Amino acid sequence: MYPSVASIARIASQLSWSTMSYEREIWIPKARILVIDDEIAVRHTLQSLLEHEGYAVATAANSTEALAQIMRDDFELLIIDMRLRGGTSGAEILRHIATYQPGASIVALGDGQAAAPSAGELAPRYNAISRTATPQRIVSRVIAELNQRAPVR
Repeated sequence: MYPSVASIARIASQLSWSTMSYEREIWIPKARILVIDDEIAVRHTLQSLLEHEGYAVATAANSTEALAQIMRDDFELLIIDMRLRGGTSGAEILRHIATYQPGASIVALGDGQAAAPSAGELAPRYNAISRTATPQRIVSRVIAELNQRAPVR
């Protein structure tokens, strides 16, 4: 036996429409970050960890991709491998960052021999960290740098 139309209408009126409708959440990232590294494992690990923390992360595998994104998009922080293979050097990319990303912070991955930028405008926002640091340590440095930049509300 099938339920009557009246009983279906009664049950439907008791249901909350909010439980039946699909509500979309709007995700607003904490900050936009660009990871520039020629090693895919480093790029993907940092991207995954930072996205898990709530950041929007773009990646670049080489200097050509990096320069295109630096000139096109705005980032609050850039993580750059100072020993990129082939193409433009990490130091040259830093000069482009000074021009196209004037407010962005920089976390430079180096082996201790990579020199700090000579451009005075980069010095306050330049943070060097060892290339051998764990991904978690790099992420901690990124979070600390972004928290330091955050405006007081």
